Amino acid sequence: MGLPEKRVIASVESDLFPGMKEWIVEFSGQEIPFEADYESLGSFSDQEHLNSSNDFCDRVFRDFFIGLADVCSDEAGKAAFFEKVENIYFKCKDTNPTVSIDDKTMNVGMTYLDESSRPSRSEYVAMIEELL
Repeated sequence: MGLPEKRVIASVESDLFPGMKEWIVEFSGQEIPFEADYESLGSFSDQEHLNSSNDFCDRVFRDFFIGLADVCSDEAGKAAFFEKVENIYFKCKDTNPTVSIDDKTMNVGMTYLDESSRPSRSEYVAMIEELL
C-alpha cells in the first residue's frame, strides 16, 4: 500500500468516520459500529481516484450514508434496520457496488468508478430496503 492509499485511510479514520458515526446517531437515534477493509484500497489499478482523499471519500461514501438516512427517516425504517443490522463493513472494490446482510453485518461493496457506475442515493435506498 502506497502513500496515496495511506492518506485516504487517515482521512477516512480521522475525518469521515467520526462524523458519520455522529450523523448515524443523529438520524437513527442509535450508534452502529462500522469499519472498512482498508487493504482493499490498494487493489485498485487506477490510482487517479486517490488524488484527493476528500473527493474519494465524498464520492464513495456520500450516497450510501444519505440513502441510509432516508431508510431510517421514520420509526418503521429504524426498527427494520436495527432488527437486522448490528454493524456495517465497507470494502472498496473496482466492480459494481453491492449491499448484503450476513449475520447482522451489512456488507457494503463500494466503488470509486465514475459517477454513472455508482449507485445513487435512491438506488442505495432500494438496495437497503430490499434487504430489510
